[in-house]
Amino acid sequence: MDVSEPTWKELKEVVKKARSGSAPGPNGIPYIVYKRCPMLLRKLWQLFRVIWRKGIIPECWKETEGCFVP
Repeated sequence: MDVSEPTWKELKEVVKKARSGSAPGPNGIPYIVYKRCPMLLRKLWQLFRVIWRKGIIPECWKETEGCFVP
């Protein structure tokens, strides 16, 4: 299992594969924004790298929403 920090290429591939019509997360930003604004995506990648190196996940990133249907 590879536990190295996320690469720029990996992040671009994940965003590219994501459906543009996917519902946005708690921050309200849909994938289409990252697809159309590579500079913003690069800033997000830089943020991921800092968090990866420090090993501390922001508390607001640990929140989730969901509706489980049995």
